[in-house]
Amino acid sequence: MSTSEDNGAIEEALRTVTPLSTEGPNLQMNVVGYLVMLPILFLLLPLLPFAALYIVLSKGAKALRG
Repeated sequence: MSTSEDNGAIEEALRTVTPLSTEGPNLQMNVVGYLVMLPILFLLLPLLPFAALYIVLSKGAKALRG
């Protein structure tokens, strides 16, 4: 297939009256994401040793059972 045929198929599939938006970084949404992530990280970080201990013990028990 040539490139001109590919462009024609795309133009037929995208029938819209508004121009397509350009993709780019969205700083406001990045800031919101970080503001949500930080409290969750600080709340869950103290639980990390318990989760690691559970994983190690469960793998050890599974190895003993066979």
